[in-house]
Amino acid sequence: MKVCPLVLFAIAIASICPRVSDAEPVEFSRDIRAVLSDKCFLCHGPDEANREGDLRLDVRDAAIDAGVLSPGDVSASEIIARITSTDPDVMMPPPSTGKAITADEVARFKAWINDGAAYDEHWAFVAPTRPSIPVVSQPSWCKTPIDYFVLQGLDAQQLTPSPTADRATLVRRLYLDLVGLPPSPSELDQWCDSRADHSIESLVDELMKSEHFGERWARWWLDAARYSDSDGYEKDKQREVWFYRDWVTTAMNRDMPYDEFIVKQIAGDLLPGAGQAERVATGFLRNSMVNEEGGANAEQFRVEGMFDRLDAIGKAILGITTQCAQCHTHKYDPITHDEYYSMFAALNDFHEAIVTVYTPEQSDARESLGQAIEAAQSELKVSMPDWQSRLTEWWSPLADQPAWTTVVATDLPFEGQKFRLLDDGSIVSESYAPTKMDNSFPCRVEPMTITAVRLDALMHPQLPHGGPGRSVDGTGALTEFEVSAAPQSDPGKKTVLTFAHATADVNPPQTTLPAMYRERDAAKDRRVTGGIEFAIDGDTQTAWSTDNGPGRRNQNRHAVFVLDAPLVVTEPMILSFRLVMKHGGWNSDDNQNYLIGRYKFSVTDHPRPADSFLPSSIESLVDRDWNDLSPTEQSTVFDVWRTTCDSTSSEVASVNETIEKLWQGHPIGTSQLAVESREQPRETFVMLRGDFLKPGNRVT
Repeated sequence: MKVCPLVLFAIAIASICPRVSDAEPVEFSRDIRAVLSDKCFLCHGPDEANREGDLRLDVRDAAIDAGVLSPGDVSASEIIARITSTDPDVMMPPPSTGKAITADEVARFKAWINDGAAYDEHWAFVAPTRPSIPVVSQPSWCKTPIDYFVLQGLDAQQLTPSPTADRATLVRRLYLDLVGLPPSPSELDQWCDSRADHSIESLVDELMKSEHFGERWARWWLDAARYSDSDGYEKDKQREVWFYRDWVTTAMNRDMPYDEFIVKQIAGDLLPGAGQAERVATGFLRNSMVNEEGGANAEQFRVEGMFDRLDAIGKAILGITTQCAQCHTHKYDPITHDEYYSMFAALNDFHEAIVTVYTPEQSDARESLGQAIEAAQSELKVSMPDWQSRLTEWWSPLADQPAWTTVVATDLPFEGQKFRLLDDGSIVSESYAPTKMDNSFPCRVEPMTITAVRLDALMHPQLPHGGPGRSVDGTGALTEFEVSAAPQSDPGKKTVLTFAHATADVNPPQTTLPAMYRERDAAKDRRVTGGIEFAIDGDTQTAWSTDNGPGRRNQNRHAVFVLDAPLVVTEPMILSFRLVMKHGGWNSDDNQNYLIGRYKFSVTDHPRPADSFLPSSIESLVDRDWNDLSPTEQSTVFDVWRTTCDSTSSEVASVNETIEKLWQGHPIGTSQLAVESREQPRETFVMLRGDFLKPGNRVT
């Protein structure tokens, strides 16, 4: 009788796997553990809360010490007396459970005890061993050790092997197995040409060098990593994670060692000198679903994502299931409730980041652009021999910067978009992203004189490309900015403050909205973005944008709004900062928001708060001497100086124009879900019954 190769393979697998028969020895994992788990562990297992009589049957030593098991002696093993008893007060399991031990199961228990009552270690922790080559009927048929096991299975079923496949069939099978693609007619002719010296072994070598080899075999790991899972529950949005897919494919093609393969995916961002590839690898931990539905609790679904990550690590790497232990000590796999949350704690200290990544060609372009900008700046220094004295003359007075006092929101809006107050007093928006928003943030202010207020638009790892906006490019637009004041004793007595002028560290030229932010009837949409003056002009068709073009759009930004007249606060007051952002599109399901994602409010009493306005990039450097700055810091300062000094001079204006044109050619990167370690790790607590609202004891 002839059989097909797939049947041969199935028989080979079956020949390796144990089979249950009366002639075979009883095996704990196959024959005993399942019965104990189903009928005994509820009362005598790992769960302390339900344990009866302080008896554990899941631990061999505990069962022996309790006298329940006596290895080698059935008559002295109390478990046999209990499972064979007919006395309802003695028999186990109790009749009230509706479970009973069958006669076949009793026989297996007796045989197991006679054999020594051994408990097998969990299979995931047992190192595989190479089995002995079996004796078969036709050893001459066997060309590899695996063939002996195939033939052993065939012998047991009284089957004979199929004849060797013809060369064309073998070639086709190799193509499908190694690269997942059939050979083209010309490739098939090439490898079947009897005149050519083509061995099957050389075909294997060639196919394993193909880029398609990595694509074919990466699929299995990508499935384990949840790569193709939906993005979300209610809003299944598009997301870009194909850099992670390509990283796995490349790792397969390069035959990356397994330990390196795992470490980079679990902790690539923590490796010394971690670059883009290492950060992309952590995408393994970011394929969990998210929930951006308006009523979703951001922390609840962050925790749900963590549960999914532990499940992926358990099944893909540890060879165990973890899900049961998120609610209680695991009944099947050896993980206690506390141990589960200790593993949880190991991953609970990262931001769910959205980083910017570049293809090799884009990386080369960025490097060339940086060199061109550096060359242009060097030319400026040559054409302006006194540049350093002019720069230091400009630099020295800047130390007299306004002292800004952060004011912290006393109340946060409660709506679909969620607002979270961070330790530095800033607010980050998360979860549902509406296309438009109009929210006020009340902040308590102690007695002082206020000459200006400040709005910081800040980066945050969880924002697209790091922010500071929530749009797909990490940008945002502020339609109107308003501040009102009211005595804390009479919050309803509000006065809207007026501004003399405003200044910001990014003021892009007036631009019509990109297509993705236009209204459904785009032809009638007259909205534009531009400089900071648009945020205080009372016109909802205009907005200040943080977008300064590719390569510079993802930076901290801030704006200063100088009051018409100082506000003298003589008693505690409530300053309400109103952010109106009306420049998004019409459909939140398609990522059409154009919102600032993280913001902070500050006040100052400086008499000239805008006279020495500086970009966020060098604010922290102004109290240091020029000569004490590092080369990188000096380069950053020089870059600011050349755009803020006497830029009307021909040499400066020409270089500024050249550099600005260079920036327009900066490649647009792709977003990639990754992880980024937090400076302050979260505290982790056991979650009682897996409920994030019911913390138990702290674990590490």
